[in-house]
Amino acid sequence: PDKKSAADSRQDVKPQSRCEMESPYLLGNATDIDLNITVDYHDIISNNSDVRDGGEWTPSSCVSRQKVA
Repeated sequence: PDKKSAADSRQDVKPQSRCEMESPYLLGNATDIDLNITVDYHDIISNNSDVRDGGEWTPSSCVSRQKVA
């Protein structure tokens, strides 16, 4: 059987396009934050399963243009 090397496999992957300049996920007004809410830790974890330890996240549908600390 014909086996592909890792380099050959990478060539089959279509490169992703760069993300939009202004993220569609940035919504709302940062001054309208209500800090008097009760938050369940487990809800936060389950609703943000794509965030890695340390708060790192990368978009899955495009290549990010910036890195934000």
